[in-house]
Amino acid sequence: MVVYFVVANFIGEKPSVLYYKYFEQFYAENNYHSPTADIRRIRREQVTRVVDKLHSIYQFHTATNPRSHDSDLQILNNDDNDLDFDVFSFRLTRDDLFYSEMRVFWLAVHGFGLAFVCHPSENRIQAEITLRVLTKQLHEVTRFVLQPSIILTKPEKVNIVVSKFVPCGNLIVMNHRLIRQIEREAEVLLKAI
Repeated sequence: MVVYFVVANFIGEKPSVLYYKYFEQFYAENNYHSPTADIRRIRREQVTRVVDKLHSIYQFHTATNPRSHDSDLQILNNDDNDLDFDVFSFRLTRDDLFYSEMRVFWLAVHGFGLAFVCHPSENRIQAEITLRVLTKQLHEVTRFVLQPSIILTKPEKVNIVVSKFVPCGNLIVMNHRLIRQIEREAEVLLKAI
C-alpha cells in the first residue's frame, strides 16, 4: 500500500514540496497514542524528511550520472507507452516519525522528483510501472515540467489523476487497456473542472 505520493522540486539549493497526497486514514488512530499529537505536523515532518533525503540522493545521482533535461522532455512527449525513466528505491527505517520501516520508490524528471512512500512488502515492479505511468499522465494533464506552478495552482487536477491511478493508495496491476480506460475516466473528470 502506498502511504504517500510526493512531487518535489529539486531546482535550487533547497527542495520544495509541490504536492503530496496521504492515503492511510487509519494511520493516526492506530499508531499515535498521544491524544495531543498534531497529526498534520507529523505528516509534514515525514514528507519533509523524505524530500530532503530524495534531494540528497538526487544531487548525488545527477553528479555521477548526468542526464540532459531535453531527453526527459522527449521521453515525456513521446506517444509510446514505453517510458525510459530510471526508478530508484531506498528504505526509511522505523523511528519517531515513521511507525514502521517504509520503502520509497522515486524517479526524477527535469529537476522534479516524484515518489511513492510504501510499506516494505509492496511489489517493487508494480510500484515502478505505476510511477512511470503516473508521471507521464501528470505531464500530459498539467505540463508540470514546463510550468511547475500549475501543480500549486491546480492541485485538483493532480488529485484526480493520482486518485484514478492509485485508488485509495492501492497499486493496481495495469495493462494497456486498463491504462487507456483510466485515462478516459480521468479526462471526463478533468473536463468537469
